[in-house]
Amino acid sequence: MKDSKKSNKDLGNKRPVAISDAFSYIFEAVLLDGIEATYIENKEQFGLKKNLHPSKGFDQVIRTNLWVKLIDKGIHPAIIIATINYYYQSFMLIQNGTEYSDLFKTTLGVLQGAIILSKLFSIYKDDLITQIKTIYS
Repeated sequence: MKDSKKSNKDLGNKRPVAISDAFSYIFEAVLLDGIEATYIENKEQFGLKKNLHPSKGFDQVIRTNLWVKLIDKGIHPAIIIATINYYYQSFMLIQNGTEYSDLFKTTLGVLQGAIILSKLFSIYKDDLITQIKTIYS
């Protein structure tokens, strides 16, 4: 739930979280290794690390823009294609107590709960940090 003070019956108060099986976790680890082999994180991104709360904009990432940024950062094409396909094949559902929604696709944001989440979001916002640095230096 986004806000514990609001009703759990309010669909606008729900946030999908990716719960992956062991194979997905291993696949994400391979993708993460592939990205880290090329991408050097901006040292100003000190605040984006493990145990992040998803309300920080992760669900607002425009995926097409993220794919372009992966290309611009020189990430290996096989890693980019695998990441795009992984997201294209991913489905979500919402649990409310003992009830479950139908499966649905998401087209916006990075998968909440994924081990690759912070790295993808870091890449996504890297240009913004560079622009801010340029303005204030």
